[in-house]
Amino acid sequence: MTTRTKAALIALVIAALVGLVFSGLLYYKSVALAAGLNDSISCDVGSYSCDHALRSQYSKVAGIPTTAASAAFYFSIIGVLLGLFFAKDKREEQMLPAARYFVFTYALSVLYSAYLGYIAFVVLPIPCPFCIALYVANAGGLTAAMFMGPKLGEFFKSVGSNLGRFLSSRVVHSGVLVFAVGLVVLAYSYQWAVAQSRSQSQAESRKKGEEAAEEFSEPGDTIVPLDGLPRLGKPDATVTIVEFSDFECPFCEIFSQSIHQVHEAYPNDVAIYFVNFPLDESCNRRSSGLHASACFAAQGATCAQEQGDFWEMHDKLFEFFAAERDEGRKPVLTEESMLTFAADIGMDPEAFLGCLNSDYSKDKVVAQIELGFDAHLRSTPTWVINGHIRTGGHPFAYIKPQIDRLLELARGAAPPEKGAEAEPAKAGRGGQPVEAAPKARAVEGAPEAQPAEPAEADPEPQPAP
Repeated sequence: MTTRTKAALIALVIAALVGLVFSGLLYYKSVALAAGLNDSISCDVGSYSCDHALRSQYSKVAGIPTTAASAAFYFSIIGVLLGLFFAKDKREEQMLPAARYFVFTYALSVLYSAYLGYIAFVVLPIPCPFCIALYVANAGGLTAAMFMGPKLGEFFKSVGSNLGRFLSSRVVHSGVLVFAVGLVVLAYSYQWAVAQSRSQSQAESRKKGEEAAEEFSEPGDTIVPLDGLPRLGKPDATVTIVEFSDFECPFCEIFSQSIHQVHEAYPNDVAIYFVNFPLDESCNRRSSGLHASACFAAQGATCAQEQGDFWEMHDKLFEFFAAERDEGRKPVLTEESMLTFAADIGMDPEAFLGCLNSDYSKDKVVAQIELGFDAHLRSTPTWVINGHIRTGGHPFAYIKPQIDRLLELARGAAPPEKGAEAEPAKAGRGGQPVEAAPKARAVEGAPEAQPAEPAEADPEPQPAP
């Protein structure tokens, strides 16, 4: 065995191990996302996230995550390499079939990496760092395989003329067998792990929520002015949640469902305020352009608020972006789509369009973004509960223990035993609270960081609950 072949084999081992590690991490994240264990996920001001890629329709084929196929591929490479290391005959000519197998499989993997790279950078467009590491590992593996055996052009020429002999070789059979077994095992393991994890996710979320509620022994210090923000619930509610959100962010869409659950469970005890924080460079000076339609969507929601229809438009926008992602399309929100939403809601189309195309709506969105900067935001959804800041698209099971704890503090109740789930208190039950809880340090009446409305504008109506 020549020095060049030895170096190529070492490089192949390194490339395969790197690929196996990162594909394994992505496989684990796929299970966590599918089971709902990864509940602290968000869209960052930056432009890299594996969660986005793993939630897209490109992450699965026939219900099986592509990460399982990636891991099985690297297992097959390692299996063939182990066969070479334990082979008694290590002459160059005996290793040629393996070299051809490595070149062939890595060439296919590089082509597939190019396709996924296009999806990640152009279609989504949110690249995944772990996926990029796999692209590099595949390119490195192909380079090492070409040093070990024939050059790419010579290889495909020889395979084309001797395809039957190549496919019938023992190396190819061994590699395909290891790949198939690995894929079947990982596919069944994925289904089993998701089923097992889902039964634990609610309990784990509740436990994390209880741990987060321990912070409430001290008052929160995050101040958010509330004047002019759309609200669900009563303004004098014991608990205040201020949600910073981006309509194009998939994790904000998940959190919006949790927020609706909160409102249904605590209609009198929790006030929910919405703040636009689109990660779109056309209105957000600190964004890298993660979501190209987010600013326009925020303007549409702002104009809907002018007619008292904010929450109806809120739901329409999240539904639109979710449907676009499910269809595998890059979301592009047009004026025509926005007018259709307004018509469906029953808004005045001329007034809505005039507001949408005005500087006034954009200025209001920019002013709300500044509120996020004042709170040191970097991602969405970020939410403030009685002055304590939280990040991520958490489920209702995570939020509920924190609300219950704040209601208990407001009544002067003793803290429950750890692990016990408290029942939510309703307004009026047992009389007035003994001690008022701090109002999220996000209080109405604070100086409003928004541009003044035009003098001729009507007073801004409260949105329908």
